[in-house]
Amino acid sequence: MRGILAAALGVITATVGTVPAQAASPAAGLDWKPYRSQPYTVAAGERCAFAVHAEPVVDEERIATLSSYPDGKPRQQVITGDLRVRYTNLDTGVTVEHDLDGTAFIEYGTDGSMTHRYLGAVAVGFRATDAYPKGIWRLDGYHEVRFGPGGGMREIRVDGGTEHNVCTDLA
Repeated sequence: MRGILAAALGVITATVGTVPAQAASPAAGLDWKPYRSQPYTVAAGERCAFAVHAEPVVDEERIATLSSYPDGKPRQQVITGDLRVRYTNLDTGVTVEHDLDGTAFIEYGTDGSMTHRYLGAVAVGFRATDAYPKGIWRLDGYHEVRFGPGGGMREIRVDGGTEHNVCTDLA
């Protein structure tokens, strides 16, 4: 795990130059804390044509703050660890599970926006109003997703991998 995280931090630093030097190695004194993904339900038409429930079945994630603003709020964080999520079509009962064990580097803007840089498998929900087709997308590889202020428009800015719409597994 340390080698993968160190390589990921190196890729992010070389690509976007936003990871502070002291975070270049997981052994550099990061204060890791448990992080748990929450179950959620989305209404029919919001992400998929049908209502979907997502439930973590394995969640061994952890989070560390890489840098903070002067007021102490996080500026950059990293989330990594084992995550497996079960998605259920609430109309038919069809289920599918996906491993989402990628690493997320999150940068918080002062305007309420966020930029997520993902390495490996993660899931992101897109709405009809976003700059990407509606769905629950399993992204794998390297992706950069920007979330507008206040839950505004989401857009993929860097696509260095594969995308799969989980809704198609549940239809």
